[in-house]
Amino acid sequence: MSSERIVVSGSLGAHVDAYWEYRMIVGDADGGVLFTPEQYEAFKEKRLREPRLYVSWRPIGTTFECRLIGPESKCFCTHRYKSHSHESPSSTKCLVPKCICTAFDYIPVRGAQDLKCHCKHSYREHTAQERACARTRCSCQRFTSSFGCSCGRTFVDHETIIQTGEERTAEGLPTGDGPASSILGGITSMESLVDGVERMAISADQAVRPRTIAPRRAPRGQHLRAPSTHKAPNLPGSQ
Repeated sequence: MSSERIVVSGSLGAHVDAYWEYRMIVGDADGGVLFTPEQYEAFKEKRLREPRLYVSWRPIGTTFECRLIGPESKCFCTHRYKSHSHESPSSTKCLVPKCICTAFDYIPVRGAQDLKCHCKHSYREHTAQERACARTRCSCQRFTSSFGCSCGRTFVDHETIIQTGEERTAEGLPTGDGPASSILGGITSMESLVDGVERMAISADQAVRPRTIAPRRAPRGQHLRAPSTHKAPNLPGSQ
């Protein structure tokens, strides 16, 4: 199966880049109608003034982060983190017109995935605030799911945590050295993109991995001594 390569260059490429930047900053806050240049500049300026908030999804009462929230992470209201306000931990309402969501609350779905309630209806069919099912004749009063996280706990055993950099540092958690853009949420490194249990395994592997040293070459015309018979201790995770 052959694939076609599409090359975008010149002014057209600049327009594509500008559009992707617009979508990353605005999200769906424009309600599907592109902002005018003046509206966009005003919105972007407001975004630049927002503080960096660190958002994660954790088992209740712990600091273990199962998911770190980024621009594309979805809220229970179905809109992404980048479409929410980031003014303070207590002010993260959805900016999409007519959405009644008052605070970002993570739902563990990606792409076109769905998460269903015990009432067998999608989270999308539940109200953004009360979480009650909106389907006719359904008596479900609050969304709940048997979704099993890799940490071993269920959906209802987790909570969305929104922190300032100072609060996160006080818990001994990383804040990263990258840009302070408010839309990044809890993303501080490439490892932030993977599941918490996998992230923990990566950190453990890096902690025990022995340093690799390139083999030493002998100068031209000389020979290296025979290798020592002394063996290095076996480290966990090494071959």
